[in-house]
Amino acid sequence: MFGMLCVLAQGPARAVEQNPMPGELPNGPADELRLCARQQDPPDDRIKHCDTALGSRELGEIQDSVGFNYRGLAWLAKGDHERAGKDLDEAIRLNPDYASAYNSRGIVRSQMGEYGKAIEDYDTALRLKPGYAYAYANRGSAWLGNGSPDKAIADFDTAIGLLPAAHAELAYKGRGMAWQARGDLDRAMADFDAALKQNPNYAKGLVSRAYGHLARGGFEAAAADFTQVQKDNPDPYLAIGLTLALARGGLPIADQIDRYRKSFGNDAWPGPVMAMLAGEITPEQLFAKTADGKPKIQRERSCTARFYVGEWYLQRKDKVRARSELRRARDECSLSTPEYAIAGSELARMD
Repeated sequence: MFGMLCVLAQGPARAVEQNPMPGELPNGPADELRLCARQQDPPDDRIKHCDTALGSRELGEIQDSVGFNYRGLAWLAKGDHERAGKDLDEAIRLNPDYASAYNSRGIVRSQMGEYGKAIEDYDTALRLKPGYAYAYANRGSAWLGNGSPDKAIADFDTAIGLLPAAHAELAYKGRGMAWQARGDLDRAMADFDAALKQNPNYAKGLVSRAYGHLARGGFEAAAADFTQVQKDNPDPYLAIGLTLALARGGLPIADQIDRYRKSFGNDAWPGPVMAMLAGEITPEQLFAKTADGKPKIQRERSCTARFYVGEWYLQRKDKVRARSELRRARDECSLSTPEYAIAGSELARMD
């Protein structure tokens, strides 16, 4: 769906600063540990270097904790939350005063939907390291996922005041999502624009602004942002968002549907959503395809399906059913997802 599974879309912030390597290390393990911590490198390469550093048995507990922290973040980049969590638990066991490891584990827990536990980790990180800007930004995202946009805004305000200008875009984007959840679309768009002013190449900011345009009924502007971000970041959820923007703007969607099929196919989720928009399956058939053994994924798919079915009925001018499904989307979707805000905006326009 828009926010929860798409890496680019708005999900919990992933604000992790580069840590200096503590202590003097032998050259070999030191080099491997530095490469382990290079988050701009592919995660598989980082894991390899982390494994070598940790397997050297020459680092000591404090340095080992750094290795476990960064290997955990590499596993997180691969989407392996279980391995990430285990490594971060070990980093904290080896060094209970390591604030960055609590921040990292908070990110893992947020992405797993364990917002209460994530907030506890960010609280600990802030106790150990007062003024820790990245932990404020991440806690803001966790508060939003936990249904507390006012607390989220307060944390993002603090983060914006503390972060270097070059990194403030993530806090502006997060605060924009919180304003959007509260229904203040003007402030939300101002923050999305501020994020992109800080970093014009910030893909997550562009995605958030695209959904912000959808919430405001700016379908042409939404389509332009989706098209721009899709050039370098092809993603099925964003492709479906573009399809919706085109359809709501009264533009043809056949070519976009064809591009989606060539890139992603129709079988894997969220392909069934596109199949419904193409008129190939019914809403009832879409709901049947949301089944998943993992409750979190099941909830996310249900949110996505409710929202798009509501839009499907709205396109057909069946406002009674559209209103019913969009209300259910508001009930089922997390405040941290664009579906929540856009459904609310659509309901307000119908009313």
